[in-house]
Amino acid sequence: MSLDTIRLYLSRLPERADAERVLHRAGPDRVAGSLGALRVSSVFQPIVDRAGTVFAHQAYFRAAGPEGAVSPRALLDGLPDDEAVVRFDRMCRTVHALNRFAASEAWLPLFLSVDHRLLRCVPEEHGTTFQHILAGFGILATRVVIALPAAAARVPGLLEAVLPSYRLRNFRIALDLEGADLLPRVARLRPDFVRVSAAEDLRQWAVAARAGGARLVAAQIEDAEDREAAQHSGADLFQGFYLGHPVESIATQREPA
Repeated sequence: MSLDTIRLYLSRLPERADAERVLHRAGPDRVAGSLGALRVSSVFQPIVDRAGTVFAHQAYFRAAGPEGAVSPRALLDGLPDDEAVVRFDRMCRTVHALNRFAASEAWLPLFLSVDHRLLRCVPEEHGTTFQHILAGFGILATRVVIALPAAAARVPGLLEAVLPSYRLRNFRIALDLEGADLLPRVARLRPDFVRVSAAEDLRQWAVAARAGGARLVAAQIEDAEDREAAQHSGADLFQGFYLGHPVESIATQREPA
């Protein structure tokens, strides 16, 4: 991966959004995207290991217009058609990757969520366009974890259809899952990571994850009690507001004592 390549690209972007470019500079070594009058930027939340060291970052988008912040859910629900979903999803992932890997500490993996509608409206070769974008900046696809939503796991055959394509392009896979009825999917799909809420029965998820060769991420860790319970239940990685809020800057410090 070449920081020089990424930073040179960012330096050549316009300072403000315009009709000719989807991306523009948003500060030193940062980029934002445009969706009409909205500005779309990145925030990153740490995912820590059992020792409390930051293992990876999860990216989320934030949107703002002339009248202030726009709810991510409202924006997604307002996308008019499949083509808009694909364009927006790819723009967000590009913005996230550039902002993450332009950071000086760029060796940690980046978790990127994919909208379940994109999985259904792109017929084949999932990840091809994004892999080409990453390669243009010298970013290896192995540094990116594609996080697939629980909604996709409940569409018959959908994950079985898309996972081989992402794997062929060297992306790692995380499955966001919920509900004990999805436990058997782990062994069949064999993701790299399984992420579930700390409110789930983490012991059975830990067993299922290990049987499928995956690492279990306990999400929504809100306090020290959640953290301790998740660790005792066998989770490998941890994510939640107790461990760090989504912020623009990349942090690799240890979790709170």
